[in-house]
Amino acid sequence: MSDVTTLPYFHGNISKKTCEALFAANGKDGSYLVRESETIPHALCLSVYFQRIIYTYRIFKNHRGRFMVQTGFGVKEKFFKTLADLTAHYKKPGKGLVIQLICPLERSKTEEEDKDNDYEEVNDADYVEVLPE
Repeated sequence: MSDVTTLPYFHGNISKKTCEALFAANGKDGSYLVRESETIPHALCLSVYFQRIIYTYRIFKNHRGRFMVQTGFGVKEKFFKTLADLTAHYKKPGKGLVIQLICPLERSKTEEEDKDNDYEEVNDADYVEVLPE
């Protein structure tokens, strides 16, 4: 899923509660983001905001590396080469979502910085002086 991580609306491993807070603060009809599923390994969630409700669609990647949104029984599956292709398709009205994707909820700089900060939980007591004074 490496190509996924470069998309500005991919929020990675955020919880459903964090997702809800982002939409509460910034959501408007048609806002969306993609995050990792908390319950299904290797699955993604497309979260879409519409009329103060967050709709979540599961996205799976098949054995050929193609992305698809989980569909209901009897609905033909549609596969996409990239996640960007999938979101571009659902930006058009009438494609099966509660509302077309309109406004990506992009991750903030602080979210990106937190993801890159491996030393976030380190305090001064964890350091060892190696050079004599």
